[in-house]
Amino acid sequence: MMGHMKSLRALVLCVLLGLGGVYAWMQTPSYAVYHIQQSLRTRNYETFTQYVDIDSVVSYALEDLGQSVPDVPQPRAAPPDSLAGLLHKGLKSLTRNVQDLAKAGVTFAVQQAFQNPDLALPQLPTIALIGTVIGGDTREDIRYFSVPLDSGEEIEVGLRSTPEGRWRVVRATNVQALMKAVFRE
Repeated sequence: MMGHMKSLRALVLCVLLGLGGVYAWMQTPSYAVYHIQQSLRTRNYETFTQYVDIDSVVSYALEDLGQSVPDVPQPRAAPPDSLAGLLHKGLKSLTRNVQDLAKAGVTFAVQQAFQNPDLALPQLPTIALIGTVIGGDTREDIRYFSVPLDSGEEIEVGLRSTPEGRWRVVRATNVQALMKAVFRE
């Protein structure tokens, strides 16, 4: 009877440790990468967008490619209805429109890619899961890890933790190499 109680305690302890380990893993970037990997395999756009902030990725990509329009300071002492004031408003609006159009275009393209079964979606290598656990570094509250591309080049994928504790991809570096890889697919 005593041996039976020890076995039961050991089993309960193992179950609790296992559940604790799973809960701890759910709080890591690796868990997010796992869900991204699964969403690409199953073509689940909703899950993909839970773990990838497309707007943020596009904003950083535009910045990295030098395509963002610089913020134009308000001309001093220029009334809002003057030519300088109107030009300033127009440039600010154009900046927002360019970024909004780029975000909308990428979002639409990603949605279409998920819906088109004839289109191959990129696959994340399983090594990416391991890389998020043992590799990478944190800069400005973004956790980066490297992903090798078939071309031999490498990109860094950046994830940020949300207030709810979910990690989301918010940035990819070396955007030109990433775009080449996507277009090759």
